[in-house]
Amino acid sequence: MKATVYYSKINLSSHIHEVYEQPSLLKKYLDLITINLNNGISFIREDVRYQEHNEIVTYDATYWVDDIQKLDNKYNNSIAGRLYKKAKVFYKDIDSDGTLIRKSVENTEAVGFYFDVYKEIIVFYTTNRLGYSEFNIAFEGILNKSLEEYEIMFYVDLLKKPLSLAKIKHELKELGYIKKLQIDIKAPNPGNNLLNKIKKDSEEYLSNIKNANASQTSHVFISNSPAGLNIESTIIDKELDRISGIHSNLDEESAITNGYANIEATGKYNKFSTKDRPMKGLIDEEQKTIGGFIEAASEMLRALVFNRKD
Repeated sequence: MKATVYYSKINLSSHIHEVYEQPSLLKKYLDLITINLNNGISFIREDVRYQEHNEIVTYDATYWVDDIQKLDNKYNNSIAGRLYKKAKVFYKDIDSDGTLIRKSVENTEAVGFYFDVYKEIIVFYTTNRLGYSEFNIAFEGILNKSLEEYEIMFYVDLLKKPLSLAKIKHELKELGYIKKLQIDIKAPNPGNNLLNKIKKDSEEYLSNIKNANASQTSHVFISNSPAGLNIESTIIDKELDRISGIHSNLDEESAITNGYANIEATGKYNKFSTKDRPMKGLIDEEQKTIGGFIEAASEMLRALVFNRKD
């Protein structure tokens, strides 16, 4: 039996403009991860899930890392371990008087991860109750908790299959009626080649967000018209084109792949999201042991076709 493996990339958010001015600072921040990401660091998440009889029901989950192994140069000083989740699982049961009632039982999930800190990529598998989106939320929370005293923060974004801007526009048009469109752009945390080019010339977009002391921009379009949004309008087309204008040396496919740009659209019956196109691989169930996953994940990461033009 096979298990699916996913890849995520960490992106510095708190000190990214300082890194643009002095690219060598990035290694300093990554070094702090290798020192401070340790067993027992936890993150608590509370979400409003739904209403039942006018009562707001909250979903609480606690995540933590354990079984941490800090590896040697053979594995590029990566970190391996398990991410745990404890939360209540809800189910329906019949009471003694025949009434259908909601009950819960506490449940713990665990998934393995392999984190090549200096390549800024996490390899991990999932379970039915701990999917890739939730893993990224949890890992981001734990990572930032470990660096809290330094006031350093990272995003964690799924590595996605390349998608051109022309293809995005086509799929949005095919969606038909669109009520809401959201375009998010983050200051990129790229490889050394592009970092050095940004240092020489940050260009218009990155200069503007630096002046605003911002690390991310979001543009939301909402329509209450029966016809929905006009995706081909000048104002929307201009915002979509910003994805290819983050920097002249960063193409839109790399921006989407690395999580620097995300687009989500809500239609009448369907949704579109650049977040739902993960790069993935397969491992055998026997490779889920920590030792087995270290070997499998390190090989998969080396073999990963990942175009770092950024």
